[in-house]
Amino acid sequence: MKIHLRIQDDEKILNFLGLLLIVIITFLVSRQFPFNLLGFEGIPKILITLFFLITFPIFLKELYKERLEVIVLVSIMFIISSVHVLYSLFQGNEPVYVVRFFLVSVFILMAYFITFRDTLAKAFIFINVIQSLFLIFFEIYLLFIVSANDIVEIRQFFLNNNLGDVYTFNGFFYRIQILGNPLLPVAFFLSLIMNQKKIVKIILLIGIIIAANLAFYISTLVFLILYYLYKANNNEKFVNRMLKISFLALIVAPFIVLYLNYILPKKEESLNIREEQFNILIKDLSKNTASTLLGKGFGNTLNIETGIRNYTNKIYYELQTVYFFNQFGIFSFAYFFAILYLAFKRYSIQKEKFLAYICYILYAVTNPYILDVTHVLVILSLNSAEKKYEKK
Repeated sequence: MKIHLRIQDDEKILNFLGLLLIVIITFLVSRQFPFNLLGFEGIPKILITLFFLITFPIFLKELYKERLEVIVLVSIMFIISSVHVLYSLFQGNEPVYVVRFFLVSVFILMAYFITFRDTLAKAFIFINVIQSLFLIFFEIYLLFIVSANDIVEIRQFFLNNNLGDVYTFNGFFYRIQILGNPLLPVAFFLSLIMNQKKIVKIILLIGIIIAANLAFYISTLVFLILYYLYKANNNEKFVNRMLKISFLALIVAPFIVLYLNYILPKKEESLNIREEQFNILIKDLSKNTASTLLGKGFGNTLNIETGIRNYTNKIYYELQTVYFFNQFGIFSFAYFFAILYLAFKRYSIQKEKFLAYICYILYAVTNPYILDVTHVLVILSLNSAEKKYEKK
């Protein structure tokens, strides 16, 4: 009896430490401005490693409660990733980068089996409300207080320090695309799923608008439409909502077309960069049969400089999924199948969470917000929201 109580106490301590760490990491990731200026850039990576070391016993316990096919799938992906480390080192890749991408691939799989109480989801939403409020006040500051010369200096400050970009096309709306924004859409999705106060939802939605990432807009719109349809609890309501959406789509379609015609030419440079990255990563992957099948190994870097960018020793790309494919080859397909399958199994009871996860993937695949700490935070926060659902 005493041993059983001791085990329970130890598990409570591990849960508390894990929860505390993940809340701190979420705060640091959302507040990369200004913390990166103070030398905090690598802290979330260190803390996430410490988090999984602390919660490893919880992961093992929860994994072996799962069905056999889940245990087999996760075990196979662990073995493949571990063997790929040796292959990557044999390729001559930088050991630090090899370990980094190996750990990320493993941590994402592990995250599905670690669940905290809904305190984490609430903290996740609250932290992103702070980020959203910062964007709102920053927008007001840019619109009504600073001069045109100051705005040029502000933009250069963010660009020079690799903190993102702040710019405008017309002087009436500033796009504040800075580090710390990638969690905003998921926080908004969770605020709907967990039925947070309207003011919370509005603040997060305004933050998404100010962040002005086209992929954010698309994924948020997709989530809102599908979530609205999912909430129809009978066929009559579903048909009624479909008709409303169709009618609304007819009204707003011309405005969407006008917006796309306006914004896409201005995004030409960004689109060209993504096209270039796709081409050079696939070309590098296709150099020989072995690399085409197995990839170039974890942490593979290129020695290429184009007229647009210098990609020498670069490990972050706008098309980070293509970079992962470059590293992992055909196994990347198995890996993405594994994480999507685990998400489907994990969120099968509350399908709104699976929808939120898919919409996260939708905007993350075209930005460097996937297969990193951000991905882990999204999974853990979605996991924790389930506690509230079960109570209800």
